[in-house]
Amino acid sequence: MKRRWLALCASLLLMGLVPGSALAVVTPNGVAVTDQSQETNNKYFYGPATYGQTFKVGMAGSLTGVDLFMGAVSDTTVDVKIETLGRGTTYPLLPANVKAQGSITVNEGKWYHLDITPFNILVGSQFAIVFTLSDSNIYAYYAAGGASYPNGSACQLVGGSWGPPSAPADFAFRTYVGLPIPTLPPPVLVTDTPTPTPTPTPTPTPTPVPVKATPKPTPKPTPTPKPTPTPTPTPTPTPSPTAAPTASATPAPVPSGSGSTDSGGTMLLIGGAIVLAAVLGGGGVFMLMRPRSTTRGTIDGTPPTDPPTTAPPEPPAPEPSAPEPPAPGSIPIDGD
Repeated sequence: MKRRWLALCASLLLMGLVPGSALAVVTPNGVAVTDQSQETNNKYFYGPATYGQTFKVGMAGSLTGVDLFMGAVSDTTVDVKIETLGRGTTYPLLPANVKAQGSITVNEGKWYHLDITPFNILVGSQFAIVFTLSDSNIYAYYAAGGASYPNGSACQLVGGSWGPPSAPADFAFRTYVGLPIPTLPPPVLVTDTPTPTPTPTPTPTPTPVPVKATPKPTPKPTPTPKPTPTPTPTPTPTPSPTAAPTASATPAPVPSGSGSTDSGGTMLLIGGAIVLAAVLGGGGVFMLMRPRSTTRGTIDGTPPTDPPTTAPPEPPAPEPSAPEPPAPGSIPIDGD
């Protein structure tokens, strides 16, 4: 607060001591003072044309405004810009690098002041005051010879390029420098965090536990018994009975003779009986010696194979013994 009051008092003191045409503009960051100037104004250039006046900064701070000595037949608006110079040249940069700009209304010949948006400058920096005269009814005053201001010179934009004007000159001008504009970091936005209203904790409603019902047993389906195929009985072949050979009895011839039966006839009968008994006995023994066919059941579904039932060949019948000749005198006589 004390520094602001001292700055205000100093500005009021300067306003009382300095003539009105040379008054500086009081900027928000303090009192601006004259830095660079060229006061001679014995000649002038008129429009239409675009001119410039270069200068070198001698005081660090912030450039707040400029003065130009101009005149016009009637009220005329003049556009004014502050541009940077190209590196290694004494003319404004192309394309233009505009640092600040504004406009003033000109009528009678005098000093006209232009306030600009302040920007910081350093000692030794070079800039140009560029202004455009719209027609021949407006003019800018200068000092002839081009030696009045050693830190800059007048220039003119012709055909899109900067060069010296038609005659060496330095325009009448002033620059004003104020306190440097403090460079502050971007403000941090602090938002008031609202105090959260405590939310009442809801009382949980007890959830009834469902009684788990005992599931009924699901009846298992009764399996359907698969039908068992009934085995087809294999017929057992019945063996054919073998016919027993029948012994053919050959009756012994009875010799005819006369008289009664003698011992020769009796012997013949006994021999025939023995032969017949032998024949019959031989057939029975043969039947006993014949293998009996055994009937077996079916095990694996294949009927057993019976032995061949071929009947053995019949034994040849014994030849009857030749009857003995009857003894003489023993021939039976018919009718005995």
